[in-house]
Amino acid sequence: MIFKSSKKLIENYEECETFTNKYTENIGGKSEWVSDNGTFFGEPEDAPKSKSETKVKEIELLTDLDDGSANDGTGGLQKGIVFGKTYKFKVKSYTKEEPTSKSVVKWMYKYHNLKDNKWEEVYSKNTGENYAVHFNEEEMCGRFIYIRAYIDDEKEEGELKVWKHNRFRWFDRKIIKNEVNERETKPYLADQNETPTCGMAAIYYLLAKKEFEKYKKFVLELHQTGVSKCNSYSFDVSDKSLHLLKMNPNTNTKYPNYKVKMPYCDWISFSCMRDKENGVRNYDGENDESFDGSTLPRELVKVTKEILGFTSVVDNTNVVFNKGTLFWDGENSSSREIAKMEELYSKGYSIVMFINTKMLEQRKETIDGKVVIKTGVKSGLLSTFEHWVVFEGVIGGTINWDEFDFKVFTWGEIRNIIINPEAFGSNFYGYVYGK
Repeated sequence: MIFKSSKKLIENYEECETFTNKYTENIGGKSEWVSDNGTFFGEPEDAPKSKSETKVKEIELLTDLDDGSANDGTGGLQKGIVFGKTYKFKVKSYTKEEPTSKSVVKWMYKYHNLKDNKWEEVYSKNTGENYAVHFNEEEMCGRFIYIRAYIDDEKEEGELKVWKHNRFRWFDRKIIKNEVNERETKPYLADQNETPTCGMAAIYYLLAKKEFEKYKKFVLELHQTGVSKCNSYSFDVSDKSLHLLKMNPNTNTKYPNYKVKMPYCDWISFSCMRDKENGVRNYDGENDESFDGSTLPRELVKVTKEILGFTSVVDNTNVVFNKGTLFWDGENSSSREIAKMEELYSKGYSIVMFINTKMLEQRKETIDGKVVIKTGVKSGLLSTFEHWVVFEGVIGGTINWDEFDFKVFTWGEIRNIIINPEAFGSNFYGYVYGK
């Protein structure tokens, strides 16, 4: 530090006190000091910095970029950085001559953190013409990264703009956003397609129906970063589910595609939850899996509490026998079960029924010369549970003893079920309810 003027050296603490007091008394806050003999001292200055005549003009990326979705709704591809890989950069040119010492070249990068809505700037301690960086920031996924090399001013010198893919890089972000936004008014669009993830479909249908903003945040974060949390349920794709990141819905022939492709937002959210709950077994989300994608009642109870935030959850299922055709069930047991579900439904409970899919099969009956579509085919003794649906109330609010009319959510729609008690009982294995 250099003073503008100095005629007296302060030799002891007492004189320093006097000197300071005179500054306070005589100057009153101005950027000057005054000594006993009236000499004024200016504010201390930094030593002048020498600026380099040359600057970094261009930088280049030496590492090959990887393909991923262009995220424009077309299914096209773009090049970009992949999470967890190391990339090498180098100064390509300068505005004038090369600096004598390459150690004057510094590096940094910046990106916009979408979650916190702020710019993140990361400065490197390394210097020189070459720069290697390992990109493992989750919030950087799905964002442009601005790599900068500079000698004096990072804002005015070499910069390279590079895209970093979303964590699930093969899934089109624009398509996912459109799918998710549709669920605000049509949560029943949740569709397992030809996968066995009916339990997951029921959970996400209820989440979108009851707390859409939480649903939206959870699904979009999963796609972008592979990490998200909803209520007390958290997921990190790095824990055991990295194999899911390999799925490419445009090239994998086993991507669920019965009549139409499984919605991207459903595949990501259903597969992530199913794979986490599987423990040591992997679930790959392909169309030839059955056992690895099934959901047991205890698992449904767990995720209902965690992701939906329900504090009261009751398991009223039977995984051995159906609830309605055996002698100990008693007469009219099916109508009692329907009446109980309707009572719970009217009190605000969510009810997820455990059934055999024959309950959903349509059949034709001729009544008074007219063909009428009814639902439900009686199952045999060796049939078992295989499907979760969400009960959505008795149609008209009245329960008839000889026919049950009610609505359920399943396979991307709300269906009307018109079924006789015998067919109902042979396909019914109870329900889980909570709120």
